[in-house]
Amino acid sequence: MIRLQKLGVQMDLYVSEISRPENKGLSVALTLLEEARKEIDSYSKGGPISFADLIQYAAQSAIKATFLASAIRKCGGNEEKGILLYTAYGSNGQWGLFDKQFGRTDTQEPDPEGRIPQWEKATVKEMKDKFSAIGLGPRQSLLHRDSC
Repeated sequence: MIRLQKLGVQMDLYVSEISRPENKGLSVALTLLEEARKEIDSYSKGGPISFADLIQYAAQSAIKATFLASAIRKCGGNEEKGILLYTAYGSNGQWGLFDKQFGRTDTQEPDPEGRIPQWEKATVKEMKDKFSAIGLGPRQSLLHRDSC
């Protein structure tokens, strides 16, 4: 996971440990988040949004969009019925996905390197052990081919 580190006192400049092997391929996403942050901050009256909140909001928005698109597909492409289905069954409370509070600050220290395996080089045992260490069993750690 990318932890953002504040590097300036006068400038609100953040850089990530993007060159770490475990963060390979995340630079495009980080660039998009930086652009979104600038736009949000240009409208904000309460100060800049933290990357911690921005990443959480982006994930929440992506999941909502995915579930809404799925609901519309289940209704044969009828957008009105899909929105109704999503509204009836698509609340965060029912799924329990985002019970975090906004208003978090970015960390000042990066995480130690090597906490996340290099997935393209990791063995099945390494992946299983990492998922198990955070309380995920085999079913929760599987990625369906269609979700990639």
